[in-house]
Order: sequence, then C-alpha cells, then structure tokens
Amino acid sequence: MLSAYIDGDQGEKALLLYRQMQEEMVDPNMRTLVLALQACTAFVEERGPSAQLMVLEVGRAFHSLSRCRGYSSDVVMGTALLHMYGSCGSFMEAEDIFNALPNHDVVSWTALVSAYVSQGQGKKALFAYRQMHVEGVSPNDLTFSVVLQALRHVNNSQDLALERESVDWALEVGRALYSDIYNRGLTSNHTVGNPLISMFGQFHAGIPEAEAIFDALIERNIVSWNALLSSYVEHSEVENFLQLFLWLKRENLAFTDLTFIAVLQGCSELGNLELCRQVHFDIYSSEFDRYHSVIATLINAYGSSGSMTDAQAVFNELVEPHTVSCNACVAGHARDGHQEASLHFIDEMILESNVLDEATLTSILSACSHSGVVDKGFDYLHLVCTHYAMVPAVKHYGIMIDLLGRAGDFKHAERLLEMIPMPPDATLWLSLLSSCRFHGNLMLAKQAFISLLHVQPKHGAAYVLFSNLCAEIELEVFLDEADWNCGKVNHL
Repeated sequence: MLSAYIDGDQGEKALLLYRQMQEEMVDPNMRTLVLALQACTAFVEERGPSAQLMVLEVGRAFHSLSRCRGYSSDVVMGTALLHMYGSCGSFMEAEDIFNALPNHDVVSWTALVSAYVSQGQGKKALFAYRQMHVEGVSPNDLTFSVVLQALRHVNNSQDLALERESVDWALEVGRALYSDIYNRGLTSNHTVGNPLISMFGQFHAGIPEAEAIFDALIERNIVSWNALLSSYVEHSEVENFLQLFLWLKRENLAFTDLTFIAVLQGCSELGNLELCRQVHFDIYSSEFDRYHSVIATLINAYGSSGSMTDAQAVFNELVEPHTVSCNACVAGHARDGHQEASLHFIDEMILESNVLDEATLTSILSACSHSGVVDKGFDYLHLVCTHYAMVPAVKHYGIMIDLLGRAGDFKHAERLLEMIPMPPDATLWLSLLSSCRFHGNLMLAKQAFISLLHVQPKHGAAYVLFSNLCAEIELEVFLDEADWNCGKVNHL
C-alpha cells in the first residue's frame, strides 16, 4: 500500500499510512523504512520548499531508526536517504550519507547528482559527475538525464545570464555531454533524448542540434514534442512554433499541461488574440483549467495579446484564485499601463485575501515601479515585512532601487543601499546604473559601475551604459585591461 501511494506521487498519504502502522504496533523492516523515506521525498515534491523543514525532521527520525537497526550502510537505504536529504535542501547531510557508503556505484552517484539538481545546485551536480568519471564509474541513461538538467540550472543561474562567454561555455559542456551519450548509443532513447532536446533548445545556436536529436528518436512521446515546442518559443522562432503547433493539432496528440503552457507562451510572443482564444477553448474542453500554472499562463497570454479584459474575465471565473493567477493579473495590468486597475487589484484581490508569496511581492513592486508610485511601493514592502512576516530577497530590493532611480530620488536610493541586509547583485547595480545614466548622475553611476564589476567582471552592458553616460556629458573614461579586470575606473 505504501508503494502504491508513492508510485502515485501521494507522499502525504504514504506518511499517514506509516503513522497508522506505528499506532497498530506494526514493526517496520528495511523495505518499509526505504518506502517511508521515499514518501518524505514525494511529500516535498508535492508541497514544495515550505514543507522542507518539517519533512527534514521526520526524515532524520527515519534515519536514526535505520541506523539503530543497522540498515544505514545498505546501498538501497543510503540512496533513499540521499534523495530525502537532497529534496529537503540539506546538502551536508546528503554528502555525509554518500561518503559513509562502503562503495559508490552508479545508483548512489546518480542519487547525489539528483539531490543537487533538485535544489538548483547545478555546479555541484556537474562537479559530482566529473568525480564520478574520475572514480571510474560509468553513468547510465538516468545519470545523463539528471546531469543535463544540472547544466540547464547552471545556464539559467543569475551570475551567468548576462555573460555571452558563459553561454558559449555552457553550450560546449552540453556538446561534450552529448558526445559521451552518443558514444554509449543512448541518443535514440527518449529518456536521454528528451533532456538533450531541452538542453540544446535553451541555446539559440543549439536549435539545429535539438532538431537533429528529435528526428533521430526511435520513439517520440509528448515530452519530446513539448521540448522542441518550448525551444522554438524560448527563442522566438515564431514560424517553426506555428508549424509544429498546427501539426500537433492535426495529429490530435493528447496535450499535457506543459504543452498548453508552451503554446500559450508562443501566443504571448505572437500577440495573436484569436489564437489565444482558440487555445483557451482547447484548455477548457480538455479540462486543463484546473491547472493553476496553465490558467496563469493563459492570463499572461491574454495580457500580452492586448486584452486584459479577457485576462480579467478568466481570473474572475476562478472559484479559489491561486497565487500564480493573482501574480499574472497584477503583472498584466502593470504592463498595460493601467496603474489604477493594477493597484486596485493588488488591494482587493491579494492583500485582503492573504494570497502572497515572493513572486507576488515581485509583481506588486514591479507594478509600482512601472507606475512610478514610490510611496505605494514602500507601503507594500513595509506591509509584507510586518504583517506577512516575509523577508524580502535581493531582487525585491533591486526593484525598489529601480523605483527610486526612475523617480530620480538618488538620496533615498543610496540610503536603501546601506540598509540592504545582503550583498546587492549584478541586476540591482545595473538597474541603478541605468537610472543614473537617464538622470545624468555621474558620481553614483561610477559607484554602481565599479560595484557591478566587482560582482560580475567584464559585464558588457555595464561598460556600454557607463561609456554612453560619459559621452553624453562630454567626458572621457580610460579603462585599461588591468583596470577592467579588477573593476576600477581611472578618474575622468
């Protein structure tokens, strides 16, 4: 029964069943404890990061029991513990489990890599993959599938997002992984082929390779089609997207929620209201309207297609509005320049109903920034810190700096910079630099420029912005190679 719940991704029910076993004095064996640990992992996947701390305590109790029974050195038990600690974000404990295993086989290595990937630690996952090779352990198809996901995490990480050379590096790593996979004859297997399509599809230069891998698949499933469709959407390959979408419609393939999300993102790129309405009909007739992520993407697609009326109508039909749908509506009204509608929506539908998360706060502050309402932005930020006990992230402070910078209020921007409890990131400094250029504030621009280069050396956009500012006020900046590398600016 435990296995059935876990196979059905019902971790909570599995844990409740285990508790019932305990109440009925049923003594668990090693297999039962392995299943209980798998239930912990499934529960975190169901509930998300908010469940990690609670599940971590439960998992530690299972670990303690397995240790008392002498099970913890077993590879199967160790693998289950690795997955549990990894899903709960406890890397040190996951690494301790791995290091304590008497031998490391492909299963334990893959579990360690998967633990890193599940928490977005792409660099650590790639390093573990390299160490796996050093120890002479040959990866299998599941290992490659997980490592390809790791590369996507690395490429999407903020510190690489603005670096052309880093994107080139990530693509080269991807090609090296593809070579390993090809040499083992696994490219036609969709278990590896689908992640390969997704990996190459995240690079514009990699789309031909994604298409070639797709064509070489012996058997394609809807995940294969979704991966290729998403790559076209991501890089605004509008004609390819339309052709593929129409082909999928003609073939009557069963869409998944991810298919609809990719198609709606394509509608957003096209700004095609009629196509958006057709997809809307397909969503409701296929009963995918119960998926919060699909509805949120539909709201965004209507907004991007110039019809917040349709977007608001979709939202109004929701019996219990979800956070992601609220976020999409706030962002849509703000993007459309409907300041009053956006702020009214925030007040009425979010703050009064206690629907709030980090993404909501991002949408709220972005709406205030686009609308130029400085006081409102600070009011909402204060409300979040006090009433909702949420700790703002660096991206939220970055939006506030952008809000003040757009208004030309650099005095308060500098004061806020001094109060931020974490190091500002490159995005924050770039936003401030952009505002300084717009308002001609050379001194603060210089500070932002130097600080940005300390965070992310050789930042091309920063150099262009700062040089343009100096050119506009008829000054010259001398940057030799040494100064460029260490982020210093010779005085003007």
